[in-house]
Amino acid sequence: MADEPQRDEEPPIESAPEGASCSEHADRPALVICPRCGSFACLSCWHGALKRCHACVVRQPSPPVPFEDPSRNAIAGFFATLGDAGSPVITAPSFRHPGIGRALLFFVVTFPLLGALSGIVPYTALVLFGSSFAVTLQGQPSDDMLAFDVARAAGLGLMVALGQWLALTLPFVSLSNAFAEKGHPDAPLRAMLYRGWLLAAFLLAQYAMPLALPAAAGGTGALFAMLIAMVPFVLLLSTMRATTRMGSGVGALTALLTVAVPFAMMIGASYFLDRAVHAIVPELGQIAEQQRLEAERAEHAEQAPSQAPQAQPETQPQAPQAQPEAPQAQPEAPQAQPEAPQAQPEAPQAQPEAPEAQPRAPQAQPEAPEAQSQAPQAQPEAPEAQPQAPQAQPQAPQAQPQAPQAQPPHTQPLGEGGTPT
Repeated sequence: MADEPQRDEEPPIESAPEGASCSEHADRPALVICPRCGSFACLSCWHGALKRCHACVVRQPSPPVPFEDPSRNAIAGFFATLGDAGSPVITAPSFRHPGIGRALLFFVVTFPLLGALSGIVPYTALVLFGSSFAVTLQGQPSDDMLAFDVARAAGLGLMVALGQWLALTLPFVSLSNAFAEKGHPDAPLRAMLYRGWLLAAFLLAQYAMPLALPAAAGGTGALFAMLIAMVPFVLLLSTMRATTRMGSGVGALTALLTVAVPFAMMIGASYFLDRAVHAIVPELGQIAEQQRLEAERAEHAEQAPSQAPQAQPETQPQAPQAQPEAPQAQPEAPQAQPEAPQAQPEAPQAQPEAPEAQPRAPQAQPEAPEAQSQAPQAQPEAPEAQPQAPQAQPQAPQAQPQAPQAQPPHTQPLGEGGTPT
């Protein structure tokens, strides 16, 4: 709190003049001017989060860890130290204080609990966990058998977590002190004691996060869960690098080496630890094989319904293709209907043969049937053909007056007095 007013009075950060070299590395161009000491700092010597050059960070007094701060009570200091894990670069200089007593106490309080919990999910033989934390019991175990199985899994989880922590811590402390130029030799170990719970939290999250998702989450949900589970481990690696740089005074490239080598050793140790666990509990191998087979069956069951609907659309369109053939045959029946009206005009054509004086009326009548025969073929022409029939009807009365003109030859000869004989 006392440093905040002093920082507000500091001048703004200025860029180094062109051609200037770093105060610590004469062969490197300077990037900025340190606001605290005024020296030129290159990219590897400048700590942007602290706004200090590397020399000032190593020389200046660092604030204490909240768990070691006498002005805080134990509970407030404990949770404040847990929260500082989210700022690995800013809080790294606080590990340069001597002594590991309080750091070891913090490790004992946090690490074993999380390490034991990390083994319950993968190392239980009678209790199996599924999606959404669904619990399945193997057989019908008694309460004592279940308690022993869970306790054994917790012990195995603590053993695996502690083995991985040792594989990560021992080479890290050794390399940091071997390359250290300034700082305190206890800084690497203090950092691993105060931040060791991040490793146990990572081991717990990598098994618990996928189980928290429903079965329908799929591969995308599982990938998202694994990314969240990686956050504690990334924070731990960042703390290790920042502590090597600011606590031990190691260079930028060397700090990467002091983190990469312990990480590789931890990966190798985790393999042998897993083999040891399966040797202690042989049932775990059988359970893993059973779970693998069940996962393959579930995958095949999901693929089978997806293939069945693909065959249905191929057969369904074939049935409608045959249906239009029936309507195509229906228009043939109306085409046969006009043939009947065509036979009707033949009867009126025979009628004019009896009366010789009425030839014109029957000749005009067949025109109407011909027009009627055209009506079924094209319905719009039927109204035009209907007026033709009335036009032919007045011609029939014109032929009737001719019949009386032919009657006089039948009344001859006349007798005397003009009377017929």
